[in-house]
Amino acid sequence: MTDRQFRDSVLSVLGEVLITLSAVIGSYVIYELQISNFSSHREWDSSAKALQEEFETPAKNIAFEGEVVAQLPADRPVSSKPFALMSVPKLWKESVAVPIFSGTSSKALAKGLGHISGSALPGQLGNFAVSGHRATYGEPFAKFELLREGDEVIVNTLEGIFTYSLVADIKVTPEDIWVVEPRPAIKELQLLPPEAQLITLITCDPRWSSEKRWIWFGTLKSFVPRVEIS
Repeated sequence: MTDRQFRDSVLSVLGEVLITLSAVIGSYVIYELQISNFSSHREWDSSAKALQEEFETPAKNIAFEGEVVAQLPADRPVSSKPFALMSVPKLWKESVAVPIFSGTSSKALAKGLGHISGSALPGQLGNFAVSGHRATYGEPFAKFELLREGDEVIVNTLEGIFTYSLVADIKVTPEDIWVVEPRPAIKELQLLPPEAQLITLITCDPRWSSEKRWIWFGTLKSFVPRVEIS
């Protein structure tokens, strides 16, 4: 065998090895994605069922005056269990409700959506900020690009059902934490009345990268108490 034939033979074998390796890695990645999504969706369903059962037997009455719900008694949630369910008709089927956990740890975001620590809760003045994956772990915000001004975000809690309407979106860097402030500095929000309750949805952009953050802001449109007002 000549040197050239030997070199061509080695390159041929190496090429086959690389193709096989690529196929194996690709299959593993697809498997991991499927497993992570399946596991997360199972967590969603279990948490949603448990919360819905809890919501059917609320333990307290609600103080509610007009359009302002700032005085609702909303205690800080326990980090290990979800405290609310979110539905976004534009993104998910009508039957889908994703649990919201306290904090944005990898564990919390693997089981649903994460409430930004220090931001308001539903029913409080300020900005209720929520983060979620756009890819893997159930990818609740996979179709984030479908959202438009006026789309609804429904948050179901022990106190009642909060319906928000989206008003504006923006793309920022991960360092731009001002987006979770009580009144983020964009003109669409500055024009709102002082008593407005806001919601902020946060995910990564592009979908398979954490280079930037895609933000959607919304304002509370309606609140339906879960129990009879006394």
